[in-house]
Amino acid sequence: MPAHPLSNQYIDIHSHHLSGEKEVFRIYNLYVSDIPEATPDYPVSLGIHPWHLSAYPDLEEDLEILKNYSKNDHVLAIGEAGLDKIVRTAMEEQIRVFTIQAKCAEEVEKPLIIHCVRAFQPLLEIRKQLNAGQAWIIHGFNNNSSVAEDLVRQGLYLSVGEKLLRNKEKAQSVIRAIPLSNLFIETDDDDLSLEKIYNAVAQIKGISLQELKESILSNFLNLFK
Repeated sequence: MPAHPLSNQYIDIHSHHLSGEKEVFRIYNLYVSDIPEATPDYPVSLGIHPWHLSAYPDLEEDLEILKNYSKNDHVLAIGEAGLDKIVRTAMEEQIRVFTIQAKCAEEVEKPLIIHCVRAFQPLLEIRKQLNAGQAWIIHGFNNNSSVAEDLVRQGLYLSVGEKLLRNKEKAQSVIRAIPLSNLFIETDDDDLSLEKIYNAVAQIKGISLQELKESILSNFLNLFK
């Protein structure tokens, strides 16, 4: 798979599915613990998820692996990294590990794909402290339109998928609140096809499918150098 999407492809900014669909350009989420001995020939994001911090017995060593491996050309983004107030791992430790990954994104000059649950305020504080220059993409955004508008004002990008679309009224409010210039689309770990997600978003936005595809492509090319 090429390192950049073709003009007629759907872009899946974050997925846990591997697929050979010719019409889809997909960034596959790869965990540091999953790094294969051989370099994969498909685009990936690479990170340490806040859910899995306790699963890394040698966390400091794995963070070093992340820093080194993320320099590879097929690693298009860092993440998913993030903060999650629902998991048991102490927020202080989550913040420490997330900050290291955010700094890594700055060093390798690649976007950061973020998992965030009930922790947007500390997330934004870290962004401000780091004076982050790389794009931050909140994946699987499923909060309300007010939060969406605030994150966009802070310069973040939001990626939406099936989970948001399950609530029609909420999906309409949130998707209309996200400017096309800050919008991405994903499958994450859900089963709904990317094409159906694109069609649903285009309908809510009141634009053609082709216009949405062109906008997402433009966003991708602006962020992924």
